[in-house]
Amino acid sequence: MKDFNRASITWTVKEMVRLANAGKIKFDNAVQRGLVWDDGKKSLLIDSILQGYEIPPMYAKKGEGNVYDMLDGKQRCNAILDYIANKFALTELSEELESYDNLCFDQLDAEDQDIIMSYALKVTYFDGISDADVQEIFYRLNNGKPLSTYEQTRVKAKSLNEVQALSQMSLFDSDKTGRKYPGYKKEELIFRLMMTLTEESPDLERKSLTEYIRTHTITEEEQERAFDAFKLYATITDAVLSTAIPEDKKQKQKIYKRLLSPTHMLSVMPYMVRAVEDLRSTTQMRLWLETFFSGKKRASIDETYNDNASRGSAKRAALMTRHDALERSYLKFMEENKL
Repeated sequence: MKDFNRASITWTVKEMVRLANAGKIKFDNAVQRGLVWDDGKKSLLIDSILQGYEIPPMYAKKGEGNVYDMLDGKQRCNAILDYIANKFALTELSEELESYDNLCFDQLDAEDQDIIMSYALKVTYFDGISDADVQEIFYRLNNGKPLSTYEQTRVKAKSLNEVQALSQMSLFDSDKTGRKYPGYKKEELIFRLMMTLTEESPDLERKSLTEYIRTHTITEEEQERAFDAFKLYATITDAVLSTAIPEDKKQKQKIYKRLLSPTHMLSVMPYMVRAVEDLRSTTQMRLWLETFFSGKKRASIDETYNDNASRGSAKRAALMTRHDALERSYLKFMEENKL
């Protein structure tokens, strides 16, 4: 049995910032690696905090003067400290927080700032440990990363091969989207898209998504329908930029970016299937989408849609509200712009 004391404490983010600024949190031990997280990974941590996800405990060696020398948690601490200090803006967020994209800490509402500052961080610390103990603890902490919820789920996925095949389509290329999907995020997005194409009233929240991934078998017909829809959407979004003239290039680029965001892609994709079935032209569909997503300050020209496209956008009620807004717009536009 090792001869050192172990205890657990909780810091709010506000307390952690205070301790760091007072020099009470350090990363001086030899085992710590350098700072390696990019803004995307840092943003994912802030995304998790805002949505209330649990962050794994951090580990520290407690020394003289109640100074905590972190054994595990350097990247997380640095990400939080940098964001509070406005050193980066949020990027590559989940669809639930898409509206927070490009926001620094000072640009958040006071309520969201408070959510971050009051978030509880769990810390386990050790007293009376040697340098050899530090190395052993660090090794054991980093000898394998816990699987994310999706990584655990995909092991039992019924249609992983079909989703992986669809993920190779140009629509999901990082060169096209400007969005690098970390880990298995691309697969997860495609499972969500398949839910919108195969279920009449989908609920894209985590619990329902997990059940869908584990139980739904994507048929050959469903895969082909998705292939046609994804291909059409890629063609349409490419055309948004290729048809731009100097006077409206900036607006077209804004619409292009909106169309490739996960929230709007999930909302619009069923209409790609419908376009194929109704023999709509690429031009008709492009002009409709350009019109609908030409909002000046918010994504679309329909405020009901906009109100249901931010936090909670994966909920069934929000999805159906966005669908109703798109349906009204689609029918009106196609009636007024017959080709």
